[in-house]
Amino acid sequence: MHKIDLLKGQGIPAKTTTGGIIVLTLIVIIPFFCAAGILDWYLQTKIDIELMQQRIVTGKEAISLYEPDLKLKKSLEQKIALLNNQLSEVSGCIDTFIQWSPVMVTLSENMPSKMIISKLSTQNTNVRRATTRKRNNDPNKPANIPIPERTMVMNIRGSKTGGYDTMVQGYQERLNLSPSLKPILKNIVPSKEAGTMGTDQIESYIMNIIFKSETK
Repeated sequence: MHKIDLLKGQGIPAKTTTGGIIVLTLIVIIPFFCAAGILDWYLQTKIDIELMQQRIVTGKEAISLYEPDLKLKKSLEQKIALLNNQLSEVSGCIDTFIQWSPVMVTLSENMPSKMIISKLSTQNTNVRRATTRKRNNDPNKPANIPIPERTMVMNIRGSKTGGYDTMVQGYQERLNLSPSLKPILKNIVPSKEAGTMGTDQIESYIMNIIFKSETK
């Protein structure tokens, strides 16, 4: 049988081969899988976004629910910080105060039996002084707090004249050596004055008991 090709080979389709089939298949399948992968990634991303949005909504609801408690917590923390600062300031000043009860007991126990206390008073002078305690707002600087300088003025007397100088001197020595006064005592300065009570002559002494003003 003879073939007559009037188109000179241009109209006859090429013969289909195995390689051609494979190439054609790849041309069709590869874009399909790529499109399927992109679609899967898109759908998964969309699901993840929706889940995250739901979590954000849930988180906002939780924050809104606990917001009053958070405000209360913050307010309490501020009050606690303020109280701690105040306590720190108080603790810095406590060391500058004197417990008067032990002082009074010591003065009474060591008083000469023939003399009495006719008058007792204290004098305070506040002096601001830097201490070793650090400031709360600036730990590198020492706190400058008021430190009271205290002096107890005690008037003692005897009912008759004579013989009291030695008693007062012994009284002063006992006070200087007293375990309860020695740590806080700076100096005792006595002075003598004469006077009368009715028709009787009396000897009166003023003892200026000066206490230390140092702090810890």
